[in-house]
Amino acid sequence: MTKLFLINFNGAPITDQPTSLKIIRSGHRNKASTSIGAIVSLENPVGTSLVVNGNKKIINASAIEFDDKRNMHC
Repeated sequence: MTKLFLINFNGAPITDQPTSLKIIRSGHRNKASTSIGAIVSLENPVGTSLVVNGNKKIINASAIEFDDKRNMHC
């Protein structure tokens, strides 16, 4: 089930039922070049497939989590 959260300009949730809506600016952005993670290892983790485990002598690893919801006040 898809839910629609409506917020006003200040970020406060709208609780009453609006009769009409106009989207001024969508919150969705095309971020195709945004990095979602990185791995630094002493051995190449790419062979016939990507293998990331303790045997690849990983020095550093990072990841970014994306969310579709905007932070709202409870």
